[in-house]
Amino acid sequence: MSPLDSVVSIRLGVLTVAASFMLLEYLIGRLAHHDLHDMRETAATFGVAAGHSLIRGLETQQR
Repeated sequence: MSPLDSVVSIRLGVLTVAASFMLLEYLIGRLAHHDLHDMRETAATFGVAAGHSLIRGLETQQR
């Protein structure tokens, strides 16, 4: 396994954990009948995370 493959695996793992916690937060809020989850905020968070991953990926390729 190349170092780049391990970096991609780690990033996908972190993304999976983050998405799981977001889903858990949403489900708990629904079960408690509280609308605490803002989909616009979620979309913005994923947009920032995608941009960050893209920039970091480009930086890694240049080295």
